[in-house]
Amino acid sequence: MTKLIKIETGCDMPDGIYQNTELPEDRYHEIPRASQTLFKAAANSPMLAWAQSWMNPAKHSMDTEAKKSGRAYHKYILEGAEAFNENYAPYLDKSDYPDALDTVQDMINWLQEKKLAVPKGRAKKEEYIQMVMRHPERPVIWDQKKKDHEIDHGHKEFLKSTIINDIQLAAKTIELDKHANKSVTSGCAEVSILYHVDVPEIDGSETVYRIPCKARLDYLKTQTLTDLKSFSLNSNETLKKTITKQIGNYRYNVQVASYMQAWSNALPLISEKRIIGDDKFIMYVKECAKREKAFFFLFQTRGLPVSQLYQFPLDGIAYSAGKHVLHEGQINFCRNYDTFGHDPWINTDEPEMLADEDFPPWMFE
Repeated sequence: MTKLIKIETGCDMPDGIYQNTELPEDRYHEIPRASQTLFKAAANSPMLAWAQSWMNPAKHSMDTEAKKSGRAYHKYILEGAEAFNENYAPYLDKSDYPDALDTVQDMINWLQEKKLAVPKGRAKKEEYIQMVMRHPERPVIWDQKKKDHEIDHGHKEFLKSTIINDIQLAAKTIELDKHANKSVTSGCAEVSILYHVDVPEIDGSETVYRIPCKARLDYLKTQTLTDLKSFSLNSNETLKKTITKQIGNYRYNVQVASYMQAWSNALPLISEKRIIGDDKFIMYVKECAKREKAFFFLFQTRGLPVSQLYQFPLDGIAYSAGKHVLHEGQINFCRNYDTFGHDPWINTDEPEMLADEDFPPWMFE
């Protein structure tokens, strides 16, 4: 007799297919559901999976400048210039304001040139700023210029102008490539799927785990799913070699397996009309449900306008291996969650004896 174990993560957001405007990226990442990232980590190290998840009360932000610029690339390439400009703005470039007063000494010199009194002793920078601003000439003060710029752009995230230029050129390059452009236009960007999946144990028992999951598809079209990836060029090897190595190194085949599983589990939700978004989005998702999906990776370098679209095979060994690792990660996740809950997922096995073959060859040179 089958034993069903329901994994309860405390998520109160219902299953469904969510438009980006209904479930923005920051809210999506806050949802306590398992994703391909967590399953991939659990396949290697359950303790690492726990440490990187919402269950870790001391989890620190792992955001980096590279990730920030990666999100900016995603915004422009997948959602377009208008969406990008609503969310990003360039930092002010000080070289555009060569006469701006910046330091306290700059302001002291300016006040003295105007034969105005300068406070004796130490004064705060803000006091000097106010003194200069009261003068009818009102010269440009760098601190005030930056403050006004931040107010003008409200909630926007700031990027260097050079990065914005790189992003615009990268988007232009993709636009000129008819195949790449087709993969990320006339569809829906950043579609979230919240779903439950039943996963059978692999220990020979009849146990089945029901897991609350989430997936965020970069770009959904009627016949394709496309994921945008960044990569670094290697001038000593072909573009294809660099990209396939990255797919292997980062186990992107597991992501493919997870996203295809998510889409499969989205189909009954679509038939139940559990689509959250505007009318146009709802109609489009219904159309998407009528067709089989192919999976594509669109690789884009940061800083250089080099991009390449590849279709990932869903009938080969790489995909089968991805499904196997996904299943293993899901089982590890469930076993540890069922055993430890939100407490640290400790490895209770006896310490392993390392062997010579475990060490890198250069150790013995």
